[in-house]
Amino acid sequence: MGKSSILKVVFGAYRSDAGRILLADDDHFLDVAAASPREVMRARRRIMTYVSQFLRVIPRVAAFDIVAAAAREAGLEAAAARARAASLLTRLNLPERLWRLPPATFSGGEQQRVNIARGFAGDHALIILDEPTASLDAVNRNAVVELIAERRAAGAGFLAIFHDEDVRARLMDRLIDVTAFSAHEAG
Repeated sequence: MGKSSILKVVFGAYRSDAGRILLADDDHFLDVAAASPREVMRARRRIMTYVSQFLRVIPRVAAFDIVAAAAREAGLEAAAARARAASLLTRLNLPERLWRLPPATFSGGEQQRVNIARGFAGDHALIILDEPTASLDAVNRNAVVELIAERRAAGAGFLAIFHDEDVRARLMDRLIDVTAFSAHEAG
């Protein structure tokens, strides 16, 4: 199983054939591996979010509206959702002139920043990141690292794939070598 596939299993997008994936949910644990689709969807709204390598959105929807909608889905009121969207897009250096345009017209790095803003729009306890800084220049990579560090300091947990050694060194507190798992499965 590949690295991205492992993240998708934790997020409940792929089913697990065996084992348990325990996610703290108020006063109990939700086993994502055994949870019903309804329970997984509830956990995604309240507890965890996923930022993939690629932005997948409805065409013709403005970048600002995509991020504000994610904040609303996570439980923020309309005004707070708009404020959160503006704050995140500003922090992630997306020029305001682009906010009202659909991200399909953006560069890969601009799309990724919209994707990250959407993932950080709620106050999720677990944020799953699949190479969030891969298509970013140094300035924007640093903005994402600062956003992650801030959320970690506020108590959010992260499960992430980073190929950039500098970013890993700045953020990780635990490194899991998944090549050992892949070699074991193959043998």
